Amino acid sequence: MNPNNNNRSVSRVYHGGLKKNLPITPRPPVAAAPQRAPAPRPTAPITRRQDNKLNMSDTFSSNAAGELTGIKMKKPGAKRFSMPRTRPNIGSASQIKHGVKHTIPPVAPDTFRIIPLGGVEEIGMNMTIFENEHDIIIIDAGFKFKEEATPGIDYILPNTKYLEERKHKIRAMIVTHGHLDHIGALPYIIEKIGMPPIYTRNLTSLMLKKRQAEFPHVPDLDFKIIEGNEGVVIGQTSVKFFGVTHSIPDSMGIIIDTPYGWITTPGDFKLDHIDGKPTDDEEEYYILLDGKNVLMLLGESTFIDYPGFSSP
Repeated sequence: MNPNNNNRSVSRVYHGGLKKNLPITPRPPVAAAPQRAPAPRPTAPITRRQDNKLNMSDTFSSNAAGELTGIKMKKPGAKRFSMPRTRPNIGSASQIKHGVKHTIPPVAPDTFRIIPLGGVEEIGMNMTIFENEHDIIIIDAGFKFKEEATPGIDYILPNTKYLEERKHKIRAMIVTHGHLDHIGALPYIIEKIGMPPIYTRNLTSLMLKKRQAEFPHVPDLDFKIIEGNEGVVIGQTSVKFFGVTHSIPDSMGIIIDTPYGWITTPGDFKLDHIDGKPTDDEEEYYILLDGKNVLMLLGESTFIDYPGFSSP
């Protein structure tokens, strides 16, 4: 046998202990199975609303949805990041135009509008607008302290654009007490809103004057000192004041009289108590609210989710 001959027609195998030469029988070629075109997928019915918009709550195929909306639909099982983040041009969300200035209607007669510019579900930046048909009264102007989520920022100021556009209606600013989360923003915004007079107690006015010395470019503030439970008329709005207990002296609450009742806010306050029972002097602060038509109470809620009392 020639060892260089690669075209061998026999194969040597061992069967039953004997060497035999058996011919190699080639296998016949297997015919390929004919290819069939896939059957078309049945499409579910597509319905439209009366306003001729696609009803996305109905079941439909992705092909049909793409034909109707012109948007490439994501196939089942596709990864989230494999498709661009697009919103179908259907439904009410497509009617919102970003970057367009929306007109806020004026306050109707015998209507009171309350707008918190800060201090809601957060600590700091306390500033609230009270507006009726004729007057705007601002309560407090604090800033928000920096947080771990705001690196490189010292403080955050309230957005006063609404007030700047209506400064002709601003009659006064009322400051309840002298903590920075209630007075910190005042030097930065007071000129923008027309330098309104400031109604506050004596100690708070002294603290504001001391802080104002750090801003010599800002004009002098116009203070209206409030003592005791007196009342004043600001513009065409009647306002009353009452003292409250807090961790800083000369803190006060506010009552705004409306045709429908009193809108009351004590500002930041604590309750002076003995063994959990408010003292007689503490009850005297709030006796003027007894039996009155209090339409709304805007209460301070810091640490309200903790049981017990805090010391003033």
